[in-house]
Amino acid sequence: MGVLDNVLNNDFSLKYYGLNDLTTGWSIKKLIEKEEDIKEYFDQNELRINSKDDFCDYLLLHSIKKYQETIEYLRYEEMKPVVKSLINYAIEKLNSYHDPESQIYELLNNNYMKLFNNCIQRISSATVSL
Repeated sequence: MGVLDNVLNNDFSLKYYGLNDLTTGWSIKKLIEKEEDIKEYFDQNELRINSKDDFCDYLLLHSIKKYQETIEYLRYEEMKPVVKSLINYAIEKLNSYHDPESQIYELLNNNYMKLFNNCIQRISSATVSL
């Protein structure tokens, strides 16, 4: 099970919908609440894309990175460094993957029917935005 199951309890979207979407504020709140758990999860797991869960983990890091534009609009100043820290952490982890495009290609090529049939909403829209 990946970070979505273990840490976020399947209660988070892999797709970032932008500043004007109502879910963005809720998503930021969830990221702030789970910041340490997210970091702990990624620190304890290998950064490879061999399964649906691994792929969702990678997509989550990409999603977190996109929240950069929200920082200046956060209502409470104490939230800003937490969100910045998590974004920087996500970027650092993304840079730690070895040739992720090849890993994604191989995973999709070998398992596309299973991946897209089982989690069409979660993975497909986030994958297209890569």
